[in-house]
Amino acid sequence: MRNIALFLLLLLPTLAAAQAKPAITVGSNVQVSVDHAKDGVSESWLSTDPKDPNRLLACAIVYPTGENRRTTAAFLSVDGGRSWRTTLDMKSHVDAGDPSCALGPDNVANFISLAFPDLSSIEVVVYKSTDGGATWQRQEPLSVRASGIDRETILADATGGPYHGRVYITGEAGIKELDRLHSARNGIGVWTSTDGGAQFKRPSVRASPATRYTTDVGNSVLLKDGTILMLFGENLNADTLGAAAPVGPNRPSAIMEVAASKDGGETFEPAIKIADRYLGKTRSGAVMTPSLGADPGSPSFGTNVYAAWTDYRAGVAQILLARSTDNGQTWLAPDLINDVSPIADEVAGANVFMPNVVVNRDGVVLVTWYDRHDTPGNLGWRIRARASLDGGDTWLPSVAVSSGMNKYDKDTKFTLWAANRGGGAREYWRRGGEIKLQLYMQPHEFWASDYSGLAVDAAGVFHALWTDNRTGIPQLWTAPISVSGAVVRNGDPDLAQLVDVSSKVAVEAVGTTLDRTTGKAGMTVRIVNTSPDTLRAPFKVRALGLSSVLAESVTATNASNGRTGVGAVWDFDSAVPGGVLPPNATSGLQTMTFLLGRERPLYGEAGLRSLIVEVPLVVLASPVKMR
Repeated sequence: MRNIALFLLLLLPTLAAAQAKPAITVGSNVQVSVDHAKDGVSESWLSTDPKDPNRLLACAIVYPTGENRRTTAAFLSVDGGRSWRTTLDMKSHVDAGDPSCALGPDNVANFISLAFPDLSSIEVVVYKSTDGGATWQRQEPLSVRASGIDRETILADATGGPYHGRVYITGEAGIKELDRLHSARNGIGVWTSTDGGAQFKRPSVRASPATRYTTDVGNSVLLKDGTILMLFGENLNADTLGAAAPVGPNRPSAIMEVAASKDGGETFEPAIKIADRYLGKTRSGAVMTPSLGADPGSPSFGTNVYAAWTDYRAGVAQILLARSTDNGQTWLAPDLINDVSPIADEVAGANVFMPNVVVNRDGVVLVTWYDRHDTPGNLGWRIRARASLDGGDTWLPSVAVSSGMNKYDKDTKFTLWAANRGGGAREYWRRGGEIKLQLYMQPHEFWASDYSGLAVDAAGVFHALWTDNRTGIPQLWTAPISVSGAVVRNGDPDLAQLVDVSSKVAVEAVGTTLDRTTGKAGMTVRIVNTSPDTLRAPFKVRALGLSSVLAESVTATNASNGRTGVGAVWDFDSAVPGGVLPPNATSGLQTMTFLLGRERPLYGEAGLRSLIVEVPLVVLASPVKMR
């Protein structure tokens, strides 16, 4: 027995270390749209109860088999996503789309959908539930004749702040010309309800400036003080229909922005640019809807906001994510999130697309996206996810969320759609010219339509919602995602009290080494204080990434904390005698060494592989005292 006890005591540190290793765990895939198993389903949205982790509400477009129309529906789970039932099936309109739903405070739920009561008019249908989405009461529809609306989403304020209980609809809006026939300008709008979603005020609208066009409007989030933050893009040099005009090689064709309302949806603050955006076109249709996530108030990252979008600056579709550490007032340069190399074939299809980003109560950030890198014909997809435990500084390797693949082959059953154009068609946008009947495959099926779902429940568990056709018909699926590991600033408890002083210093290389026989490389560097502040020890340089174009892999070999990749830290305290670095002062020298993996040919398709080692990094030091 004593030997067994001793063995267990020796084993405990090993077990603790294994348990402490961060990990992303995906639960079983569950079919949400089981009540519509014979109908195509797409364009999903997901919401969770602010207090009850077992209550989840989903909504989506349904294509009733053989009816040549769309309806929208809501699906409710009261057991944490393990089972679902349809609680609202909106069949009263000729056509419907763009559904959005929200679980709010006090067991109130809301559902909206664009709808056509006949073939010549459009409205936003509004439903309200007072029992958490189990039953629904139809409210007065929202008229959008004066402003127009598209890409609309709904959210409820459960912050406990001054606007607690308000419900907001946000989306693309327009401003009519004096003849009331055309939309002169488009922009963003917010419709506000002060009675839990029964009635909504006329919208507050902000228009895009001349030569720009608001497009790719994403979701909105509520900050912990009740501020609404709305995400959208603007095409540059756009024509009257919103298409971005060519602006030259290697130049952005759009920008990503946020706009805030700090007074309960009454007015907007000036828009703030997040980053440049590079648009692209693909045969299969690249979904461009961006996503916004806000930290709900975690101890370490309570003022962080994250924006993710699809971008073509690399020549193929990739997922970029930018972050703000001051509630969206300023933004850091975006990082690449998808960590599986996409297929370099823009013509065949979008390689990765439609990201979602959500933050849980502990500050864990999760990003999901549709990934096509290993699907036949570059048309199908799997859902993948990555997580960050240090406020977006570094990211865990991605994992597959969907256990089944969406794919297209000879046995695939397509959602069919027939349309008439020309002549005296009842829809004004189809009227005039030669009459044509068209039968085609519903194109949204090839890019999962315009939305997918990701939400986090009151217990901190993430829930992904997506579409795939593993049953032979596009259906709605969900899975719980848990992320283990400590959430800590700068990725290490020993560094948690330090601050990022990267903007106050230069890190300069004064010596280099490379031995291609052994694969060893090195840089001798120093820190220069270029700010007017006096910086104080400890001084740490933390790697946020390690990469090489010349070699297939690169690892750090002399980091102070023993790490060999992301999170490697070099201690510069010995290079700063006295622990103080005054303005314009320079530290002593510190050498950073690396081991290169298998070397690639010196010359490839992209030219000379001259980049040996690249290390994105931050410099950490004690908090700066006020001057």
